[in-house]
Amino acid sequence: MGTIVGADQVTRILRDFLAPLEARLTVIEESFDRSTRSFSPEGPAVAQSEPAVMQPDVFIPGVSSADREEWLQIVEMYLKFGAPEFSGSFDPLVADKWKEDVGVILSLMGVDGVQQQRLAAFSLKGDANQWYKHCFSEEERSTVAWDEFIRRFDQQFISSTARPGKEAELLALEQGDLSVAAYTDRFVSLCNFTGNIFQTEERKVRMFQRGLRPQIRSFLASQSFCTLREVADAAIMQELECSATKDKEYAKAAGQNQRKGKRPFGAFEQQAPQQRRPVALRFSGSCHNCGRRGHKSFMCRLPQRGPDSPGSYSRPPQQAQARRHYSDFIPGSPPQQAQAQ
Repeated sequence: MGTIVGADQVTRILRDFLAPLEARLTVIEESFDRSTRSFSPEGPAVAQSEPAVMQPDVFIPGVSSADREEWLQIVEMYLKFGAPEFSGSFDPLVADKWKEDVGVILSLMGVDGVQQQRLAAFSLKGDANQWYKHCFSEEERSTVAWDEFIRRFDQQFISSTARPGKEAELLALEQGDLSVAAYTDRFVSLCNFTGNIFQTEERKVRMFQRGLRPQIRSFLASQSFCTLREVADAAIMQELECSATKDKEYAKAAGQNQRKGKRPFGAFEQQAPQQRRPVALRFSGSCHNCGRRGHKSFMCRLPQRGPDSPGSYSRPPQQAQARRHYSDFIPGSPPQQAQAQ
């Protein structure tokens, strides 16, 4: 029989079993209370590591927290505009375009000249950023305005000979293998960089038409345009029509070749050269056996006959005399009698 356990003994066993669990639960609750008090405003100050705030590359020391907060808001607004970056290209067109794009954003923000210079510095990367650090001291970064920044920027990335060189390139610009859209972009970039070189919009339109391909220029010659945008749009439309016409002609030619059993142009594969059979030349002389023309005696189908047999073909005496021995032509050699076969 099993041993009967009393109620007191069962209670003691359960208490011993649950004691470690209660102690561990108490530790967990105390830890949770401490973590909760550390985040509450009434709780004791707990030293915590503040999240790292993205600091600008160019920071003005000695400013108040309020001014710094306002400055960070301005920087955030500048970045939201999607300002382009500049890595230090020495192509004057690239540098001039970056300067123009950044200037448009800064004018929309309505900030002062010093803030414009500081904001533009955020877009300098790579070699351009290194140039900015060496060209502007700590004090100048907080005092130099936008105009002075542009003057130094032009001295570094836009040489004095760049403008005359680009003017010559603009005057000699032609479309060539470029599309009309790419040619237009290049033409506009050079015009913006060189300034008002053509003086009037009418002359600019004429220079643009002069650089187009002949098939497009001849189509536009009979039309009149007032602005560069109008002539560019007309040139693009003509280019699309020419391309569509070429595609139709190619498809038509390919269809005709397929109906004739020919392959379309460009679909030929390299094939092994075919060997030609030798062409047998027809014999034009007379047979020595039967006297007929067109074959030789060994090809004759008639029975072979001797030279003295009746009915055999004998060579004419003129031909027999014409066959002379080669020794007859050698000086001092006795003449040989020609034999008629």
